[in-house]
Amino acid sequence: MMDKWAWAAYPPTYRAREIALLADWLLAGESGSIIGLAGSGKSNLLGFLGHWPEALQSYWRDRPFKLLLVQVDLNDLPGNDLASLYRLILRSLYESRRGLATFEPALVTAVETLYRKVEDKPDSFAAQSALREALFLFQEKKLRLVLMLDPFRLLLPDG
Repeated sequence: MMDKWAWAAYPPTYRAREIALLADWLLAGESGSIIGLAGSGKSNLLGFLGHWPEALQSYWRDRPFKLLLVQVDLNDLPGNDLASLYRLILRSLYESRRGLATFEPALVTAVETLYRKVEDKPDSFAAQSALREALFLFQEKKLRLVLMLDPFRLLLPDG
């Protein structure tokens, strides 16, 4: 995984056309998929947005809102079960604590508590409940959460 400084080599206009389209989707509250051939830059685009979410702000000058972009690296998925997926998403939220702290510092502690509560438990209901609780907290604070699942194909049956 590249650190934030490695991403600094990318110009602010990196993939501007695609970022404008994603900004429109996010503003409308839509879900979407980024599909392309291997090596076409899908992961780089998501990595860029994950490290420089400010790239989206220029598209929303008139409509500021709180948006947390969270990369979920499905290559880190330890098992092919729901509990693993829910825990991976919670861990990704926890790992995004710096971004989360810029919006709601109190949520950092809440997310960590929820993650630690289930990080070593194979029970999918407990992990799902912790994730739902985190999502309710974000909703209460009017914080939009965008999960960037990459590579998405790993969630497909033949992944």
